[in-house]
Amino acid sequence: LLIKDERCKKLSSDAKLLYGLMLDRMSLSMKNEWFDDENRAYIIYTIDSIMEDLGCAKEKAVKVLAELDSVKGIGLVEKVRRGLGKEYNGASLCVWLWGWTSVTEA
Repeated sequence: LLIKDERCKKLSSDAKLLYGLMLDRMSLSMKNEWFDDENRAYIIYTIDSIMEDLGCAKEKAVKVLAELDSVKGIGLVEKVRRGLGKEYNGASLCVWLWGWTSVTEA
């Protein structure tokens, strides 16, 4: 879906890679039963971790994450900052991943 779906055509390759990394983390969260009060699985991901995983600077990590979020991006992730401080680096992000189902005609 991330490659061929029309809604994802404007996403950068880095945003698609980051979403794939988040999906990997989501499977671990589900296995470890990390669910919120609404029974939604979530991941914890810091900007520092995104920087390390993508091999990029903070500015790019924030930009790539914004491509995916529900505020500035296409709405594949919803994020909430957790922790202290104004900088994202010291705070973890609680992230919920959204996807969609495609309906195929018979």
